[in-house]
Amino acid sequence: MNRRWFATVLVTLSGTTLSQPAALESKALALVRLKKYEELRNLLGDATFLARLDDPATGRTRRLRIILAEMAADADEKTAALGHALAANPAFLSDPDRMALLLELLAAVKPMARQTVELFRSTNEQGYFGGNALLLAANGSLPARELFQSMILADSHRVENRIEYLHRALMPRRTEPGMLATAKAILTHTKDERLANGVVESIFDYQRNWFRPSSALPPPPAWSTASREALEAALELAAMASRRFHIRPELRAVQEREIRVISGVLRGR
Repeated sequence: MNRRWFATVLVTLSGTTLSQPAALESKALALVRLKKYEELRNLLGDATFLARLDDPATGRTRRLRIILAEMAADADEKTAALGHALAANPAFLSDPDRMALLLELLAAVKPMARQTVELFRSTNEQGYFGGNALLLAANGSLPARELFQSMILADSHRVENRIEYLHRALMPRRTEPGMLATAKAILTHTKDERLANGVVESIFDYQRNWFRPSSALPPPPAWSTASREALEAALELAAMASRRFHIRPELRAVQEREIRVISGVLRGR
């Protein structure tokens, strides 16, 4: 890092607020809006800047989260390149919470690049598995969904946790053809009855008691909002699940109810 450059940046801030976190945040946000990625890389990779930006009184990474969220709102390939530069920067990674924010930023870039997929894969065993699963589903591009699928099928993680990730990832996206294809692929490759039931729950059922009160998901999107492609994919998924697995009786009843709803929507098209 060029310390003279960093000193110059600080001088550009108003004289009495040079070291104040709010002024540093404003400077970084200005660079984001101007898309000055090289200057941003220098700022966010500098230990001195990060130490001054972090404000223990208001949260160690609160201001950094605001900066990265601004970047994520208009993320592109240059954003991803900056993210990967920071992922290799020891100063940035000195606080593990920063990696979680960085993964959120990289997940905003669509489609997800192979380099980003590999970063997600490598951080899965560093405590980010659950968060990564949800970020990959939210990204929704094919490379992201392929990694999500492999993670849900990974026997190295408790099936109860993987079912929770299915609920949180699939349920809000049950009308998206891509996520329905991923759900079908999971059913194709698993032999675990519990996981299969978790897939069916995530597409056709909704129970608030599956979630903690503070993090409950809203009911899934109505089938009436889905495309014909999604509706037909959902019916195919239901048929595969019933053919290949023992679906719990109460869940089978729910699935059959939803099949009737989907079939009615299709007839009305």
